[in-house]
Amino acid sequence: MSRAESGRIASLDVLRGVAILGILLANIAAFHYPVLMAKVMFVAPTWSGVDLLIEQLTVAFVNGKFRGMLCILFGAGMYIQFQNRIAGGEEWPGRYLRRTMILFAIGCVHGIFIWFGDILAIYAMTALLSFWAVKLPTATLWKIVIGLGIFALTCGMGIMALSLSSASQIEGFGDLKPIIAGEEAAYKSGSYGMQLLYRGGLFTVSVMSAITLVPILGGLFILGVILSRENMFRSPNANPRLRNGLLLVGLGIGLPLNSVALFMSDSKLVNGYQQFLELGAGALLSVGYMILILMLLQLSWVQVLFRPLQNVGKIALTTYLSQSLICTTLFYSYGFGLYDSLSRTQLLMVVGGVWAFNLIFAAIWLRFFRMGPVECLWRSWSDRVPFDLHRVPQAAFESPPVVH
Repeated sequence: MSRAESGRIASLDVLRGVAILGILLANIAAFHYPVLMAKVMFVAPTWSGVDLLIEQLTVAFVNGKFRGMLCILFGAGMYIQFQNRIAGGEEWPGRYLRRTMILFAIGCVHGIFIWFGDILAIYAMTALLSFWAVKLPTATLWKIVIGLGIFALTCGMGIMALSLSSASQIEGFGDLKPIIAGEEAAYKSGSYGMQLLYRGGLFTVSVMSAITLVPILGGLFILGVILSRENMFRSPNANPRLRNGLLLVGLGIGLPLNSVALFMSDSKLVNGYQQFLELGAGALLSVGYMILILMLLQLSWVQVLFRPLQNVGKIALTTYLSQSLICTTLFYSYGFGLYDSLSRTQLLMVVGGVWAFNLIFAAIWLRFFRMGPVECLWRSWSDRVPFDLHRVPQAAFESPPVVH
């Protein structure tokens, strides 16, 4: 394997590490606060003071951005798998379909039995509908990306309008309070069976949202295919026109659009604008983040700083699922019962603690094994080979785990 190839793989690992830690920062409030009404009727908590500031910063610079980055990386991994399988004389999609269906099953187990906010099942559905893109000409792929991008922005504006309208129409309705209180009681002090009912309902809503999400995420997947085909993950400076164009869109347009959330003093407006960013404009900033990191990784001293994140990226699927296990244990009744009892500032401290665990665990695990435990199971089930953590070919790391 060439040194350039190794650098490309390291870049993908680093990006996955950044994204998988960043997505916890986006998800932490959903682990801790009642979200049923927020998901179904767009009723969000009323923030003020420091809590509102943290929410503004999270909406502006975190929510949807790292999920978007992971989508792009998923598409890049899909293209790498396509190359590897064709080079090995296999037909496409072949085993990739089984791999993706197993991921969907993992996502369903995660979403129903651990935490409703699973994204794996949606990613798997998106992959099953976009695997054909790897064979299309790049010019055609760009047209699809632009078309789906316009669709995403339109959906984002529509959901934002619906969110603000719903929040104003149902404000003060007393019959919503028992539902919210019931959700809080289930997770804070209720039985696992009661939690299962709420979680199953929320996960069902999430899966139903695939009608909108799959086309939106599909555009990012296809963008990942394009960037992998154009060698952006190996050498972003080799194509300055594409690099500069992506930076202009990502930071020149995406950053101002997302920063608008900082100037909204009403939590309902922040929540409404979040819907627009989650489905549309947030993805622009995802691109900006990714290209900026790729450019920084061309500097040797930055590579040293990012090496711990590369470890996390190598076991991204394991890390993602471990975050759910840790947070549900901290917040739910069968663990420490801290549900809806911490401030936003305290939640940031929880995030820092989980990050520290993820970084330390990844570093120690990879001293002894070449692949994360869940990655090993997933690969073994997909390729129908015996579990073997010690002797896994390096090619196993060329495809980003799709957790994201």
